[in-house]
Amino acid sequence: MSNPIDHAREKLMSCGKKRLIQNKGKCGAFNLREITAESGIALGTFYNYFDSKDDFILQIMDADWEEILKTVGELASFDLSLYEKVKRIYFKISLFEQTYRYTAMSQLKPEEKNLAHIKRKEQEANILLKAFLQEEIDKGELGLEAKIDSAAYFLIQLLFAAGRNPEVDFDELWKCMNFRDTSVKQKGE
Repeated sequence: MSNPIDHAREKLMSCGKKRLIQNKGKCGAFNLREITAESGIALGTFYNYFDSKDDFILQIMDADWEEILKTVGELASFDLSLYEKVKRIYFKISLFEQTYRYTAMSQLKPEEKNLAHIKRKEQEANILLKAFLQEEIDKGELGLEAKIDSAAYFLIQLLFAAGRNPEVDFDELWKCMNFRDTSVKQKGE
């Protein structure tokens, strides 16, 4: 027979994510007592896994963020056009933004440590995007006129901004980025 707190962290994370999504943007709607009760985990046990409500929310977001970083890291090895690769990144970031932007962010305290945590995660994405773009350039799949640091920074910012709006059409966004995907014949060539 399994212990009732087996997989407690996973149960809490799953329930917490569900609550964040259900309570989209409702300040104060993310109640730890309700989450622990629904998970069948004592509130005191919660603090064995998480330092605070903010730590809990950040860890929930980080789990999905790691999936985005993994996708970016693996894309260079995929036999896809640059367009298809960037489109996959866009859809992952779009889903992340629509899931967490107004939900989790409305629950987090605007403290320096929380803002620094989010900034570090953004920097991780920037480093991976820079490596991704460099690999595409090295393979001859991407012609880039901007400095690679600038291109990676602006790409991540653009994808986040576009990801907030579910009505943004990726094809239109692609045209705005003005990348030269050398793996696909460009119109007029």
